[in-house]
Formats: sequence, structure tokens, C-alpha cells
Amino acid sequence: MKKISYALSTCLVILFTACNSKDSSEKQSQNNDKNVKTEDKGTYELNDEGLAIVDKVDSTKIAEINTALFVDSEEKYHYIYNLEKGKSYSFSTKNVEKYTATNSKESISTSQENTDKMLFTVKNDKGSYYEMEAKFISSKMSGSGQGTTVVIDTDKPEPKEEVLKRDWKLKKTLMGSTFQFHLSKTGTVSNVTGIDAIITKVQNGIKSQLTPEQLSDVTKMLKEQFLNPTVLKEQFESTMVKFPKDGVKLGGTWTQKDVKGTTTFKLTKIDGNVFVITLQSSLPTDKKTKTKNGVTASFTVSGNTNGTLNVDKNTGWISNGQYTKTLQANTTMSMGTQSETRKEKRVMTSYINP
Repeated sequence: MKKISYALSTCLVILFTACNSKDSSEKQSQNNDKNVKTEDKGTYELNDEGLAIVDKVDSTKIAEINTALFVDSEEKYHYIYNLEKGKSYSFSTKNVEKYTATNSKESISTSQENTDKMLFTVKNDKGSYYEMEAKFISSKMSGSGQGTTVVIDTDKPEPKEEVLKRDWKLKKTLMGSTFQFHLSKTGTVSNVTGIDAIITKVQNGIKSQLTPEQLSDVTKMLKEQFLNPTVLKEQFESTMVKFPKDGVKLGGTWTQKDVKGTTTFKLTKIDGNVFVITLQSSLPTDKKTKTKNGVTASFTVSGNTNGTLNVDKNTGWISNGQYTKTLQANTTMSMGTQSETRKEKRVMTSYINP
């Protein structure tokens, strides 16, 4: 079950990150982007629907928005979705994870790569939000370690290895499935529907290969960790790059906090039809020490994330991106004058629309 859980969960790690030329100088780019400025200078902000810039003093002064990235009269940029009804937007992710563990006696290394493709279609534009449909297209997982390599690919025939057939069948059954949701133009997900039908489809597709108990376990995992409206909503909103409410100047930074720490974003540059956002965060070093039966265990964990997102200036959809998360953990077991240290390192690199 753990393998299935991991393979499935990686499909949606950055599923809703879709917050998502010729060289020119920054000055030229900025001038070209000022198509929403009003003639009268003032202090402006987005209205409640995120559809227009409203003067804080005179609310009758409104500059209509027709692009995802726009600038107000204070030279601050704002960002919303500007998708087209009837159009589909592809979203592919490739997650590569490399793990190493060493101690005085041995060294272990493993790697895993997951590639998932989805398609998002704008079914309707309701003014302040879009009616969206998401479709699972394909999924591939490959893993290697200790001289062994396994592959599960929904675009390929069922694997011969019995231990892989169930995972392949589960993913294969999932492909082609769709669910619907509302996406506000400022990046909020609501009204996720169609999940129950997908779960039923998966259950019917794999029940012949599972015992009733196993099928119950898989169904529970799907509902709690993967195909869950609340989970999907939280995943999207936690990975959506939201600009500060008052906007941000070119070269400016802002932060977003969540349970995992604080991430610093920067509007790095505007290049033709793409604007570039860089991000970085550090996981506070966590140190713990426990002693039991004369044995002392010391744990140290640290990590950081760095990345770049290239976002289409007109639609707000990610053109491509990459970010790398590194985690390091050291565990030392000691008793008297003897001690043993185990060092672990996990590097996870995610590519968006590679």
C-alpha cells in the first residue's frame, strides 16, 4: 500500500501549481505593460472580484484588466488568471528524487522519477471565476536502487512483474478520468465535483486483483490522501503564487507562510510575454536528543528550497518551471565512548511543463 500511496500522491504534489520572445530591456518591458494605467494618478487596488483596478479615493475610476500581469499607477504589478473559455491548458510535472544514506559500514542510494500529464479545460467563464475540468492523461514512474529498476507506465502495456501489475492497473484506470471545479481569477478553488465517480471507476477497475480488505484500504487511501476535494483545494491554494494584495514592484520580494515554513518570492524580471518569479526557503534546523537505557540518540534535520517559475504574462499559466528541495538528516547513536552516525540526504527536483 505504501508504494501505491507514494506513486499516487506524487501525481498531485504540484497539480495546481498552475498559477500558472525577444530580448528587450527592463525599461521597455515595463513601458509595454502599463496598458491598464488611468490618466489620473492615485492609489489603486483590485476590486473584490480581482477583475479591475479601483481608485481607493474615487471608486468610479476603474481600469479594466485584460491580461494576467498588469501594473497600477504606483508601478506595482498584480497577477490574476486570464484564461480563455473553451481552451485547454496542458500541465505536466516531472519529479525526480534521489536519496542517499551512509554510515561507517555501508552506503545506500536510490532514485525515483514520476512524470504526470494532465489537461485543464475552461468550460465556462463566469466573470469572477472559471468553471474548469481537469483530466488525467498519463503517468509514468521509474525507480532504481541496489541494482534493480522498476517501471510503471500507463502508455505502455501491463508490466510482467506481478508486484507491479496492481499499481499499473490502478493508475491505468485513473487515466482519462475527469473532475470539475471552480477557479476564481485570483486563484481560489471551490466546488470540486466528480470525485466519487472517479473512485468508483478505480474500484471497479482493480477489485478483481485485490481482496476485499485490500480494496477497502486502497479506497480509504484515495479518499483521504488523493481524491479528496479538501485536499485538492488545499494543494492548489498552498502552491499558488499569490502576489501581495497591494502588488509588488519589479525586483520586489514578498513572503508566504505555511506550516512548512516561510517562502520568499521575487518578481525577478519581465521578458517579452513571460514574467519570471524566483523563490527560496529554508527549513529551520531541528535538533533533538533522546536518551533511553543508556543509549543517546541525537537527530538533526535541515533543508532548503530554490526555484524559478516562468509564467505567461497574458494567461497566468505556467510556461515552465523548476524547483529543488534538499533535506539532510543526521542521526547519531552513542553509548559510553562508542558512537555511530548515519547521514541521509534527499534531493527532490520538480519540473513543470518540461
